[in-house]
Amino acid sequence: MKKIFTLFFLLTVTIAGYSQPTLCSGFGFMGGIDGNTYTRTTTFGTRNYQYISAANDGSQFYAASFTSNKLYWISTSFAITDSMNVTLYDIASSNEANTLFGLTQSAMYRINTSGKSVTDSIAIANPFRLEERPGAKEVWVSGDSMIYVVDYTSGLSKSSIHISNNAGDYYNVRFTKGGTLAYKIAAASKKIFKIDALTKTKLDSANLANANGYDIEVSTDSSKIFVSMPNDKKIMIYQASNMALVDSIVSPREVFSLYRHPSRKELWAVNHFQDSITVYDEDTKATIAVIPAASSPFHVAFAKGSVSVTDVPQNNYHLLAYPNPATNELFIKLPNGNPHRLIISGISGQTISIQNETSNQSIIQTDKLIPGSYQLSVYEGEALKSTIRFVKQ
Repeated sequence: MKKIFTLFFLLTVTIAGYSQPTLCSGFGFMGGIDGNTYTRTTTFGTRNYQYISAANDGSQFYAASFTSNKLYWISTSFAITDSMNVTLYDIASSNEANTLFGLTQSAMYRINTSGKSVTDSIAIANPFRLEERPGAKEVWVSGDSMIYVVDYTSGLSKSSIHISNNAGDYYNVRFTKGGTLAYKIAAASKKIFKIDALTKTKLDSANLANANGYDIEVSTDSSKIFVSMPNDKKIMIYQASNMALVDSIVSPREVFSLYRHPSRKELWAVNHFQDSITVYDEDTKATIAVIPAASSPFHVAFAKGSVSVTDVPQNNYHLLAYPNPATNELFIKLPNGNPHRLIISGISGQTISIQNETSNQSIIQTDKLIPGSYQLSVYEGEALKSTIRFVKQ
């Protein structure tokens, strides 16, 4: 146990205080969320912040407000640190250092976030949303019946993918993690499309039950497609391989925007009218948490570089568990060496394993767990001392 104790000591000193800063936009103010404990920790700002993004190195956030005509720089401790005068209607951080892309009503801007200046721009008719393609120097912009693919390898140049003849098909496009496939929601045409991102050709499509579809997201393992249907209070689930409708999540709330968590198999669903975010397990569809968010929330941005340890005190009982997500082992440190039980259960409550310990340091083997979200509970005698959620990759 000597090596384990040394490792615990180092982690406790260096990163035990870390959470996962997560930003939520809204009317009037923004919400700062601890992505590890699923709690809103603060609200801040005095403007309508419609569009947000996180720097790909996890160092900061950006927020655009077209009511104040400004772009804001926000720290991961949720403080506005700087701004520039520019009117943007959507923004997306780039994999390229110090670069942010933003949409005006008739163009896409490339912004140098270090110099706080517009580097260059390209005209785009009626742009709506934008998304950078993973692994490529491309930004895909959803417009009226079209996807405009902007290549920024050298300057800015664009091509287009014709989606439909319906000008109302301007909603989102999302990519698989590797960036080889894209999925586009065309709500007015009541369809979703699968697109080969390399050849820029449509491969397949699926029908939506009605024109109520709002947002689309791809599961972490790229096997499923999620489509929000606000009026129906549902998230429809399609099989990515054949575009067949296979399941749904019924929500008590009107679900609008959808976001895939960057490191856990979680789907974050924004409930715009209920001022909240519901976190679902991608595999089991179980509700992991309902988080009070900003006022009339729109979008979510994760500081991707900051997740490592969950340290959740309950009744002054400090439990340290890492790594989270876990692969083969979950290391546990408790505040004392009293006899205790470690119980792992699924999100729906079923007990999976019980481990009795008499040391303040333990190792739980997680290699045989099915990937997904779990709960760890610590008991001393019959007294529940602490619970945490962790993810098995």
